[in-house]
Amino acid sequence: MIENNSSKEQDKKIKLDKYKKQREIFDQRDESGFNAVDELGIDYVSTKVGVFLPAGTTFLDKLFEDLIGEDFIKKDEIFLDAGSGDARVNHIAALNGVKKSIGIEYDEDILEKSKKQTNKLEELNIIEKGSVKLIAGDFSKLDTYVKEGVEAKDINVFFNYLNGWRDMLSFIDKNSPTGTKIILMDKQFGVADRVIQGISKFDSIDLLKIVKYVYWKDTDKAEILTPELLEKLKKEDGNIESQYTFLDISKDNHFSMVDSDNFYVTTVYLCEKLK
Repeated sequence: MIENNSSKEQDKKIKLDKYKKQREIFDQRDESGFNAVDELGIDYVSTKVGVFLPAGTTFLDKLFEDLIGEDFIKKDEIFLDAGSGDARVNHIAALNGVKKSIGIEYDEDILEKSKKQTNKLEELNIIEKGSVKLIAGDFSKLDTYVKEGVEAKDINVFFNYLNGWRDMLSFIDKNSPTGTKIILMDKQFGVADRVIQGISKFDSIDLLKIVKYVYWKDTDKAEILTPELLEKLKKEDGNIESQYTFLDISKDNHFSMVDSDNFYVTTVYLCEKLK
C-alpha cells in the first residue's frame, strides 16, 4: 500500500513538472497561450466582465493537496472554477485526481485558447482525457449551466479568484444545496474585512476558515503562513505593515500587493452553504 501511494505521488510529480514546462511554452506563444501572462501571475488580461489574473501552479498544487487531504474537496465530486481563464486551476485539480473539473469563462478568446491548452495536455497524457470541461458564459447566470447540460445543484465545490465573487455567492445562495463548498482566493493584502463582510451578507453561507499561503520564488515552494512566519515576512517586506493580523483583518480599506522579490502571499477563504 505504501509503495502504491509512493508510486502515485511520483507519477503526479512527473506530470506536474511536465505541466510547468508546458505552461512556459503556452505563456511564450500567443497561438497557444496568452501574451504577457507569466507563470507567477504578474501580468493580467482585462476582459469585459473582469480581470484574468493567473495563479502559480506550485501554490495551486499545494492548495489542492491540502484541501483534498482535509476532505474539503472529494476527488469524485464536481469541482467548478467560476471564471476559469486559462484553466490552470482546472488542470491542477485534474492532476490531483479530481475527476470532474468544470471551468466557466466569459471571454471567448481566452476560452478558445484554454481549450487548445487543455487538448494539448490531454494529448501529452498530463491530464486525463475528459477530466476538464470548459464552458462559455457568465457563471452567475443559470442559463450558462442549462445550455451545457450541467445541473448547478450537482456542483459540489465552487472556486473563484475574487473576481465577480459576490455574484457567485448570490448564485450559490439561490441555486445550490446545503453542503456546497466555496473557495475564494486573493493576493491582495488588507481586504479580508471586506470579503468577510461580503460573505456575512448571505445568511445561508458560512465562512469556515481563512488560510494564508506563502509562495517562495527562489525555491518554487508553497507553505501555509503561520504567525511566526508572518513576523519574519514583516521584517523582509515593507508592504506588510504591523496593523495586519494573521487573518489579515484590517481596520481600513488600504490596498497593497504582497509580492516581493522573494515571495508572494495568497489568502484563501473556505466557506460552506448551510441551508
